Amino acid sequence: ARAPGMVQVWAELDGAQSDRLSIEVYETSDITYCDPARVNRSVWSDNFNRVTLESDCGEYRQPGVAGLRYTVTELQPRGGIFDPCLDLYVYQGDKRVRTIREEGCGDPFLPAAAPGRDEAVVKYQLRAFWDLKGEDGQPVRPGTYTIYGRFYLYYDPVVSIDVNVLSPDGTFPPPIPTPTPTPRALCTPVFCP
Repeated sequence: ARAPGMVQVWAELDGAQSDRLSIEVYETSDITYCDPARVNRSVWSDNFNRVTLESDCGEYRQPGVAGLRYTVTELQPRGGIFDPCLDLYVYQGDKRVRTIREEGCGDPFLPAAAPGRDEAVVKYQLRAFWDLKGEDGQPVRPGTYTIYGRFYLYYDPVVSIDVNVLSPDGTFPPPIPTPTPTPRALCTPVFCP
């Protein structure tokens, strides 16, 4: 493992050496879970990659900040430079509440050892934060919100997690009941007055 900072990389073959290239190695992005037994995480995978989106907690009290981490693990190297990008959005139902990041390419981090990831090499780990506010800068109302992450890999996989936003006193709004429809009378010419 290398310490964070600038490093030189090059290739050698049959005694010939390529030009040296400077790249920056970043620290891993750790996340502290509110409840390690119940991690708020979603995973998408195919034969080549595993994409993970997770938050530090599943519930947040206003005012607060949701800590997010998104990771792309390359299960089978495909060659070339692997540089995924990501969009992050917050929705309530089908309404977009906040754009956290759009068309944002991330900075790579040095992989960290983690349970269940021994057989794969973590290529990128990124952090983001949601301040529990809408696009207008005002705190969102208590309720359930969905954070969507759309990754730009070979195609665009989407992962999502739900978070609950509580009021400042820690309460969560009860669900709004669906109104019962009023039945309409079946009317035919014979039975209508």
